[in-house]
Amino acid sequence: MKVLPVNQALQMGYPADKRKRRRHHRLAARALLAGGGFLNAYSARGSTLHGVAMWHLWQARHLGR
Repeated sequence: MKVLPVNQALQMGYPADKRKRRRHHRLAARALLAGGGFLNAYSARGSTLHGVAMWHLWQARHLGR
């Protein structure tokens, strides 16, 4: 996995500032884990929504490196 480039992040609606982008990724992961999907109350391990939430957390952790 690699960190999302700035130009691609801007196209997806994320800010260019690393601190703000990190916060956006964490908020997105929290929303996916707690809110779940259409049929689930939360994102169970192994589901696609859980995988996307883990990707957001990974992005937030590795953005500054």
